[in-house]
Parts: sequence; C-alpha cells; structure tokens
Amino acid sequence: MANMFIVSCRKDFWSTTDFSGGLDIRDLDMTGDGSGASVTSANFLQAITGKRVMVLVHGYNNDRLDVLDSYGTIERRMRLLNFIGAGGAPYDAIVGFVWPGGAVRVSFPFARLRAGESAPHLARLLADLRGANATVDLNTHSLGAHVAFEALRDVPANTVRTAWNFASAVDNESVEEGERYFTASQGCSTFYVFHSKNDPVLRIWYRLGDFLDFDTALGYSGPEDPRSIIDRAQNVRVVNCKDIVASHGGYRSSGEVWSFMAQELATPTTAQFVTLTKTTEALRAVFRVTGGTESMRMAAAASNGHGARRTAGESRKAAGARRPGAARAARPARGARAAATAAGRSARASTSSRRGSRKQA
Repeated sequence: MANMFIVSCRKDFWSTTDFSGGLDIRDLDMTGDGSGASVTSANFLQAITGKRVMVLVHGYNNDRLDVLDSYGTIERRMRLLNFIGAGGAPYDAIVGFVWPGGAVRVSFPFARLRAGESAPHLARLLADLRGANATVDLNTHSLGAHVAFEALRDVPANTVRTAWNFASAVDNESVEEGERYFTASQGCSTFYVFHSKNDPVLRIWYRLGDFLDFDTALGYSGPEDPRSIIDRAQNVRVVNCKDIVASHGGYRSSGEVWSFMAQELATPTTAQFVTLTKTTEALRAVFRVTGGTESMRMAAAASNGHGARRTAGESRKAAGARRPGAARAARPARGARAAATAAGRSARASTSSRRGSRKQA
C-alpha cells in the first residue's frame, strides 16, 4: 500500500476531543500504527502541486485505528479500481483530513460543535491545495459533511471541483436556496448527495442528536424540497441508494456506488435525481469486496435485475414530490462496469480491519 498524507487538527495528532494549535501533516503508512514524523507544509504542498487530489473527511466517533482502517480501505479500493495510480486514472493522490470527532456514542451534540470548530482548519487545507494549483475533490462521510460544508462557506468558489457526500449528517433542507449550505454547495462544479432510507444511524440517532429541531438528515432522505434543487441548484446530483446501502458505512462496499462514480468521472450525467439499483455486475463486485459466501456469488450470478436506469424525465417526476421519486439511473458504461467488477480484487485486502466495521454518524 502506498503512503497517504494525513493532515490533522487534533491535539497530539490523534486526540478525539481536543484541538492542536494548527495543522500537523504526516506521510503515513496506513497499515501502521499512525505514528510518524511530521512533514513541513512547504514539502507537502510541493509534493501535491498540480495534482488531482481527493480529500477524505471522516465522520463522528473515529479514533486513530478507525481512521487508519477507513482511509486505508478507501485508498486500497481506489487503487484496485483504477481511480488512482494507473494510467488514465482520475486522481493522482489522496489526502486524509483528521478532526476531533469524539470516540463515545453519546457525545454527538459535542462532536457537532467540534465539527464547526474544525471547519476553518479544513478551509485552510483546501485553500493551500488550490494555491498549489491542485485540482481538489472532497469525499465526506456523515458528520464530516458538517465540517466540509462549513469549510466551503469560508473559501472562494471553485476551490473544490467535486464534492462526493455520503450519508451526510446535516439537515435535509440545508443545501436548498436560502438555507445555510446553499452557497457552499454552489461553489463546487458538481455536488453529490448520496442518501439511503435504510441507514439505521441517520434514521434514529441523527434525529435524537438533533434534540432542538428533531430534523431529518440529508444523508437519510435527500433534499427536503426536490423542486428547489431542480430550479435553483443545477450542479447538485441526488443519488438515492436505498436499494443498495443498508448501513451507515455501506457506501464504500457498494459495487454500484463505485461504478456510478467511475461513470460520473468519465462522462458526467445531466440528470439531477438518480436511483441506484442492484445489478449482476454490482452484486458480484459486492460479493468479492466483502468476502461473501459461495451461495451469495451464485445468487449474484443468477440475478436477472435490470440494473440502474436514468430516465430523461426523472427530474420532472421528482419535482412534484416533497422527496425525490424513484427515478432510475442509466446503466453504467463499459468502463464504469469494469470498475465496479474490478472491485472484487480487493476482497481479502479490503476486509481486513483492526477494529471491525464500527462507524457512527
């Protein structure tokens, strides 16, 4: 595995509750214990200058081993799927951002406060990367969206090209016109919202944690008002994953999600509302990625699902409802299908974990 630059605003680099005085940068072996010598900002930016970079932003309740495991898993899968490192790959490097998101289940309200305090540190990192002429994309999960969206409010438009947002633990109206993160979302060329109503963490714990408003999470339902997105936010893409994602951290194990991302990077769609469904190719990829049983493999091979489709009128259908309808996404192009199937190569490497699959909002 290649090393990854990790940029931390945590005290002593790995504290889950306290901040440092600034940003600390390390070039880490993600199979190690997270220790390593600091890298100067100048040397870091020199190494990143002119590159196409994906910045990872984790969510709530991630200690040192959780971060190493999740970021390491994403890095392995991106390499195996030719998202990074190979000829023609869309990215040259991955940078992991680390913030003090807590390590206790009941501390969500306090972690949300720290998410807001972390935003200026992420904003500084994004601005530095852009100043080094890097092309910057964001990949956020859960409460990491709060950190990232707040940071986007503090940087010039076009600092970030594409934001890939999974299971976002922010209010579901927040990217609509007149709401807190509308301008932030509009500063990106493309802003993706991946959501699933089969996410048990956001279904229950986000609403309990939001004890003042008892609101619904964007990563659970998608935008509250689809018409606002269609009329005022043409750069926003809403991806319904309820048929393929049934856990809070399930996006990174979904062959269909990886396939969709590959397709979007190659040939972006103009459809604003998409529903991803299981395909034979994706089921096989999921089998291999997650180390499934032989019976699961046979079931995947026997599947005759029609796959994900995107209809020309899907945005019009969504406009009449308060929530996005069951619009279908287009069947992935050959290169995207290959990327999804290639996910299988990561089976055993991807499933090794120091701490299991514990992931919270």
